[in-house]
Amino acid sequence: MRIALAPNAFKGRMTALQAERVMAEAVRAVDPDAEIVALPIADGGDGSLAMLQANGAGSIRALELGNGLSIPFLALKNGGAVLEVATLVGLHQLSAIPLAQRTTARVGLALASLIDQGYRDISICLGGSGTCDYGLGMIGALGGTCAVRGMECPLGVDSVREADQLNLERVRAKLEGVSVHGLYDAAAPLVGPWGAAQLYAPQKGADPYLVSRLESCGKKLLSLLYSGEEDSSSQPGDGAAGGLGFAIRAMLGGDLIPGASALFDLTSLEARLAGVDILLTGEGRTDRQTLQGKGPATIVQRARSLGIRCFLVSGSIDLSDRELAGLGLSGWERTGRSGRKPASPAEAAADLKVATAALLRRIREKDR
Repeated sequence: MRIALAPNAFKGRMTALQAERVMAEAVRAVDPDAEIVALPIADGGDGSLAMLQANGAGSIRALELGNGLSIPFLALKNGGAVLEVATLVGLHQLSAIPLAQRTTARVGLALASLIDQGYRDISICLGGSGTCDYGLGMIGALGGTCAVRGMECPLGVDSVREADQLNLERVRAKLEGVSVHGLYDAAAPLVGPWGAAQLYAPQKGADPYLVSRLESCGKKLLSLLYSGEEDSSSQPGDGAAGGLGFAIRAMLGGDLIPGASALFDLTSLEARLAGVDILLTGEGRTDRQTLQGKGPATIVQRARSLGIRCFLVSGSIDLSDRELAGLGLSGWERTGRSGRKPASPAEAAADLKVATAALLRRIREKDR
């Protein structure tokens, strides 16, 4: 039997690569003769660069940003480059800084550095950010400013709320001939109850007053950029990474793409699934967000189109059996002990190994 192991990261416990290795141990214990195809996945969040490198799409290199600071990026075999917001301005890096003071400036510096090195096709994985500045830090680092009562001012949430116009000429000159793609893992709009400020900012530490300021800034950006025109505030991905998706699309002239699909395309996924009998995917929590194009849902959709049976191992499942079957799954298994969240990565790995083995035994018994 040829088995593809395609887990996403189990957030806070295991990377996708670590989860795949644990699942492989379980498969070998149950079926020593099984042929394993390792396909750790990501959907635009933390671990996307590692996933691309592990699947042969390119190699991770160091990018110098000045003052002794360097960050990883992925140099694609096709000549493009990939940045990861979780590495640049991730929540785990910025958690000690008040949300109002966090900025995406480092994303702009990284973009500028890649452009200076000659890259002309750049993808930015938007998941895992710790910011909610609507990408204004990035735009400012690329030369953007705003005008407040006729005076040129640095870009920021409060200055934009008072701004008469945005000055993006230097930004557009820097980006001339460059294609930028935002790979989102959450199809959030810019504003409104499901947008960057109201839904996601509180998860990053915003109090109601800051949420109100941020929402006001988002609406002002729409009025400045789409004055007299139909705005595109509901475009999926605009609210990703605290509005960074919107900045990429509306201020850099880039496009927004579901992260899982884009990353799978870069790794020639369908070719690697050739001859696979069953696919086992997994993640830490399976819920409504999974239904919106997260990695496990996307890879199941693609594998099913090739006639491959698909199964899920998840730390927590908050979907009905009918919804899980609707995703294209033939079976699923929860990890964990009486619903308790594992206390450590080691415990999470042990739970995943047990659950994977139990699921595979059930598959084998049913196939007899």
